[in-house]
Amino acid sequence: MSWYNVLNFFTFVSFAFILWISSNKSDEYYTRNRLGITVFVYSFIFVGLYLVMSDYYTGNTFLFSVADARTYERYSLAIVNSDMTIQEAISFLVKHRFDYDDWGAFIFMLYPYSIIKSKLALNFAYITLGTISSIFLFDIGNRFMLRSYAYLASLSYSIASYSLFFYGSHLKETAMLFFVTISFFCFFKYMDSRKSSNMLFGIIFSSILFFFRPVIAVLIWMSIMASYVLGKKNGSKTLIVGFIVIMIIPISYFVVNDILMQYTAQGDLLNSPNYVEDNSSFSIAVSAVGAFLGPIPILLQIKNAFSPSPIYGSGLLLKCLLLVPFYNGLVYCYKKRNPFLLSLYSFTIAEMVCLAIVKDGLELRKALAHVPFFILSAFWFLSEYDKDVDEEIYISPYYISTRRWFYLSAIVFFVVVIAWNTLRY
Repeated sequence: MSWYNVLNFFTFVSFAFILWISSNKSDEYYTRNRLGITVFVYSFIFVGLYLVMSDYYTGNTFLFSVADARTYERYSLAIVNSDMTIQEAISFLVKHRFDYDDWGAFIFMLYPYSIIKSKLALNFAYITLGTISSIFLFDIGNRFMLRSYAYLASLSYSIASYSLFFYGSHLKETAMLFFVTISFFCFFKYMDSRKSSNMLFGIIFSSILFFFRPVIAVLIWMSIMASYVLGKKNGSKTLIVGFIVIMIIPISYFVVNDILMQYTAQGDLLNSPNYVEDNSSFSIAVSAVGAFLGPIPILLQIKNAFSPSPIYGSGLLLKCLLLVPFYNGLVYCYKKRNPFLLSLYSFTIAEMVCLAIVKDGLELRKALAHVPFFILSAFWFLSEYDKDVDEEIYISPYYISTRRWFYLSAIVFFVVVIAWNTLRY
């Protein structure tokens, strides 16, 4: 077994251990400070290990995503070395035919590089952003679930193996996720306080996403609108109107897609090397399933075919095990009419629909924007179940307790993951 697989196994074990020792504590244990310190220290250690591993195997620290990372590094350093202003930097990017959905990444990278002209400065900045995002997620979760579950949900996402990968990479997703998280945080603060300043900050931060991935900004705005409509207690009429509002989200996606050429091989500057144009029914079906159930984790490196996929493995395995709580909560949250939950579910489902339509359901980079909210929503349902362990669900024509359904689904998904990985050999 290669050192790559050994490190991924070590990440899996440590990830499970941290979650285990963080569970079943008193409420005083679950604090922002403890969460922030845990996320920062854990991420610092494991990102460092992954960078050393990457350098050992490839001679660079780009974590097997060299093409995109080199592009970001080359042009970011060119801007810093030329001591350009922001306006000059934008003109430079336009001159080199970069679409403005990548401007945000380049502009953000200028600040760490202006301090130390080293990729490690950017990695440190990403670890810091990931830590701050974890605290925002914790605060969001505290609004509608038990404190312990909000803590565990935020921790589960923030130290997941795929999060570690993006902290250690030279890609834009960590910065993008920071703005997604703080946007929801500000909008939720507005729902609590009705202070216009919170709404203003929410609009500003979500608008910044137009320089990372524009469609995400549209989905955030639509999800806030959907939560307002669905939160009304007017019976069937509200449900119909809410459905129409939610359907506006994928429709708006196509409008933005046409204008900004998002998610297309022609318009996406740093297009995934794994993109394959395949219009077969099987391809469309697999992508659709992947959007709503995946991506399915890859647990081991195959021979010498190094890729980021095994790094994602342990984090995505937990996501698969949370599928049943997430979808059970989808119906339950509507009954609760909680505006925070309705926003998160609307955003998550809408992005899943978009990814299924454009056949990108199996690509983690495209799906990453909704992953933290998928996890928050699933942990919320587990939190509700924990309040009333006698709650049961019915699966016609059979009757089965919720707890047993969780266990059964976990076994099924685990077998599917093992089978998927076995077929790769």
